[in-house]
Amino acid sequence: MRTRLDLLLLIVNLLCHRLGLNSRNSSKPPSSDPNREKSPKNNSSNKTSGQKGHNGSTLEREIDPDITHKSPVDTTLSPKGHYKKVGYETRQVVDIEFQRIVTQYQAQIFEN
Repeated sequence: MRTRLDLLLLIVNLLCHRLGLNSRNSSKPPSSDPNREKSPKNNSSNKTSGQKGHNGSTLEREIDPDITHKSPVDTTLSPKGHYKKVGYETRQVVDIEFQRIVTQYQAQIFEN
């Protein structure tokens, strides 16, 4: 019983010493310091946007997409009630496919 008590006291003593560790007296990073003062972020006068006079651009919506997938709603999982179809929300994804094309040239041979 005495050995177990000594072991428990040793563990408690080691844990108490670890409580006093911070980034100044150990190899712990400063972000792990308890109750550390956080430095204020830079509040610059610059606006967060593009440069003045620059016209933004985005991909235009394709009128006739190659593939169209419709995702119907499973109404069995919805709460009971009367629902009516209103329309669709559409999003487009542009995938670029690279294909390997092998061209073989055959030259005709004549023998004399």
